[in-house]
Amino acid sequence: MLPLRPLLSDLARLPLEARLRSVRQRLRAQAIDGPALEVGCGTGLLRAALGARPWTGVDVDGPSLELASGRSRPGDRVLAADATDLPFDDASFPLVITHGLLHHLDDAEAAAALAEMARVCSGRLVVMDLVRDEAPLLRRALYAADAGRHIRFASALHALCAPVMQVESQELFRSGVNRKILLAGAPRR
Repeated sequence: MLPLRPLLSDLARLPLEARLRSVRQRLRAQAIDGPALEVGCGTGLLRAALGARPWTGVDVDGPSLELASGRSRPGDRVLAADATDLPFDDASFPLVITHGLLHHLDDAEAAAALAEMARVCSGRLVVMDLVRDEAPLLRRALYAADAGRHIRFASALHALCAPVMQVESQELFRSGVNRKILLAGAPRR
């Protein structure tokens, strides 16, 4: 039997497939050659955006990882791991991405997770997350259902990333009814 909570999460996304297309397009534009690490991969919905490259997805939620395993390809790895303590050597992935993780973490946890992502990144770090604004009623309801309690303003996300990465590009965009930010750049050494 499929795990209910991650399955419901995926089903809730179906009407908003355009939202995921928007995120996938931006991710493809940032991609560089070599294996990718996705931190907070959830059910692995972004796996397809990375094409044929080897992918490693990590998350702390076991039921979500079961679904991510089903989306993986030969050579991929799906592991249970905490974003603040990644089980990889320094500079072991040329591309490290996270999408929709940071709004689940308080500032200290988010800073620790970003530091870990920068540590294992040898090339490009891509951070995408929800952006706080004066949200209309529908968006506020979706945020409440998401269980993320730390949706930040764009400036606060930039401030969290700046100590661990040289932010080379920043883009605010709409993804369905959500406002998101993409921050990308090289890790600071």
